[in-house]
Amino acid sequence: MTEEKKVYISECFYSLQGEGVYAGVPTVFLRLFGCNLNCAGFGQRNPTEPSLYVYEQAQDNIKSLKDFKPVVYGCDTPYSKDKCYLKFCKYLTVSETINEISKVIRENVDVSDGLFKTFNGNDIHLVITGGEPFLHQEFLTNLLIELNRLELKYITFETNGTLPIEDSLSAQLTQFETLLSISPKLYNCSGIPNEKAIKYDILTEYYFTANSCLKFVMSDKPLVWDEMESIVLRLKQMGCNFDVRIMPVGSTYEDYVSMSTKVAEICMLKGYKFSPRLHVNLWLNTTGT
Repeated sequence: MTEEKKVYISECFYSLQGEGVYAGVPTVFLRLFGCNLNCAGFGQRNPTEPSLYVYEQAQDNIKSLKDFKPVVYGCDTPYSKDKCYLKFCKYLTVSETINEISKVIRENVDVSDGLFKTFNGNDIHLVITGGEPFLHQEFLTNLLIELNRLELKYITFETNGTLPIEDSLSAQLTQFETLLSISPKLYNCSGIPNEKAIKYDILTEYYFTANSCLKFVMSDKPLVWDEMESIVLRLKQMGCNFDVRIMPVGSTYEDYVSMSTKVAEICMLKGYKFSPRLHVNLWLNTTGT
């Protein structure tokens, strides 16, 4: 008998979806460990000049992720990708992951007979995030088979949009109201060159696989907006008219608030949809939110 595959789970928690299409919807989050990108440029004075970067010190001396303090520079969830945080992860099979999701729901929600229905008939959404969740597609395929049996309806994958979706997983996505919530990393904001972060063929594949949206983390710098608009235009020329949401950059509450009004006003000027980041507004971007 083949041993059941396991993955490292950074977090499983219940909160409100903070971003994008379903902002404000009660949601269970499953955060998988591991990422294929390094967004060290976020929050830097000059994201395109690595020699000037300020690097955060690892918080590997904390006792649990509840003690993790929001960072200013780089990825805002380093505990989902840096190996020093693996000790805080749970190493779970699909069945163990289902049990973890069930535990989180039952501890926080008055559910009806179905696990993903509240007592008054509202649906509980599931978000699978990271890191980069599509690094674990065999695991995800088997997980979705089990979630379908539990009558989950709404599922969102938060992805950077750089990895192709395997056929076996793609087939499972059709069993749900699936949203691919794609956050391409802009060079002038993340420091990752476009040839590594923007995969037009893969983004096109996503567009024709499931309902999808693009979420761009933005500053108010004209170079950032020019870069974003050139990407969106090229995708339109390829037949992909994505729903586009714009979010203000900023891992700390102070940085986020100072950038929010600036980005919102540019959205109003250019006609783009502004997305809040409610987990920053409400819970200051702490873990488990």
